[in-house]
Parts: sequence; structure tokens; C-alpha cells
Amino acid sequence: MNVLTEVRQVIQEFAVTSESAGRIHLELLRLVNKLTFDENTGLVVGPRIDIASIARGAGVARKFISHERCELPDCRSLILQVMNSLSSANIRAELDSLKEENKRLKRRIDIMDSENANSLMPLWKNKKEGVESAGRRASSSPEELRASLRIVSTKLNGVR
Repeated sequence: MNVLTEVRQVIQEFAVTSESAGRIHLELLRLVNKLTFDENTGLVVGPRIDIASIARGAGVARKFISHERCELPDCRSLILQVMNSLSSANIRAELDSLKEENKRLKRRIDIMDSENANSLMPLWKNKKEGVESAGRRASSSPEELRASLRIVSTKLNGVR
């Protein structure tokens, strides 16, 4: 059961106590029914659900549901419960997506570090053995090694 099914069930179980509460209830149900659940991302997408849009759609003044001591506190608590459920579901889905992206980026960094190390190995080997390469002495200063790393890093970044 996804979050939309749970939210619809909570709305259906709400006890309407007045005409204004009934209109608010119907508007909330109408907006929730326009929402869709994306199975791939786990996100709930659709129209924005907030107190102002529900009051406007129901044709009632916001003062009926906009503050803690409003005239319809049951409607307000229902709206806030629905908003929190939908928001929490989207935050969880977004967090899961960001965790996956983080894992992917860490793997990419590991690969690039490996490629950088492999590219610099000949320089380090030449320095260790004191072998001259291409008619020049191998890079020996830390500045020259850092410059080599920047060149390799720039080259790899341009390829990807």
C-alpha cells in the first residue's frame, strides 16, 4: 500500500460535521485524487496541497482552517495530517535517491583516483629509478608532481 492509498483512506474516514467542513473535505479529496505515485522514483506528484488552495477550492474563507484556534480544527488537523504524510513520503524518496547518487559518485571518484594513480605511476617510477624520460630528467619536485596530477585530472574530467 503506497502513501496515496493511506491518505485517501484517512480522508474517507473523516467525519463531516458541517457544510463548510463537507466542502473542505470534498476539495481535499479532489486534490488528493489528482495526485499520482511514481513507482520509479517513489515521489508523489500533482497539484500543491496547502491550506490556502483547499480553502480557495472549497469556497470558504481561510480563517476557517488557517490557525490553531480556527472554526474547523478537525478539518485543519486532517489537512495537516495529509500534508505531513505526503511531504514525508517525498522526503524519504528523495533521500533514497540522493543516497543512490552518492554511492554512484563515490564509485566514480574511486575509479578516477585509480586512473590518476595509474597515470602517475610512470612518473614516480622514473623518479625512484632516476631514469630520464624523453631527454629530460623525471619530475622530482612536489610542485611538478602536483602540476602533473592537475593535467591528468583535467584530461580525465574532459573525457567523462
